[in-house]
Amino acid sequence: MKTLVGAYAHGVDKRVTIEDVVPPAHYDTRGLTGFYIAFGPLVFTLALVAGAAAFTTKSLGTYLGPVGLPVATLVLLTVGNATSGATIGVDLPPTAA
Repeated sequence: MKTLVGAYAHGVDKRVTIEDVVPPAHYDTRGLTGFYIAFGPLVFTLALVAGAAAFTTKSLGTYLGPVGLPVATLVLLTVGNATSGATIGVDLPPTAA
């Protein structure tokens, strides 16, 4: 971090003072503990989401037969895109009539 911020500061002719308020643990010289604390729950959450999608697809396929897989695809894509908060580019929506 010091190298990265120092390079940017040098580019704009500024001086940066870095103070390590909470130093990493003695066994964590590279400061990776925070990364793995965040990465563990992320992997668990992604596994739950993948399991929910797989269970929904399997259930609709079992209940509706061969039509269940396309229905699951349409439902999961529609609900997933609507709830993801993703934006659509300006050239994708249809023009106003």
